[in-house]
Amino acid sequence: MNMTHTLVSASVEAFPPWADLNLALLFGLIILGGALGARLFQRFHIPQVVGCVVVGILLGGDVAEPVRDKTTPDKPLEEVIEQMRMYHLENVPVVAGKDSDELVGVLDYSKVLRKISAEVLHKREKADGLAMVTG
Repeated sequence: MNMTHTLVSASVEAFPPWADLNLALLFGLIILGGALGARLFQRFHIPQVVGCVVVGILLGGDVAEPVRDKTTPDKPLEEVIEQMRMYHLENVPVVAGKDSDELVGVLDYSKVLRKISAEVLHKREKADGLAMVTG
């Protein structure tokens, strides 16, 4: 139960406080880039569709990141959760085997933490109920 408590409290550290500022800065840069790009395309009489395609390619290459890790159904959950916490991963693909790339599912960090919290709460309520009956 102590390890579960550690995992649940680890969810607070998942997103640093400056993450919101970075997100706002990214949106600001995208809007500024879009405005400047629109003026440039307008000046050279380039169709707007071409501009959207170019921006999509540029942003897609910057935003997309490769899969850092994958896991298998037989790997201990606490190891996978710790790795997700350490690398700030929201999801990890679950593949059939160590040498396989056959996707069998996706492990979602927040859903796992919610499930662990619910189970801890259920066990605590059950233990409180037993204590009242025997006490």
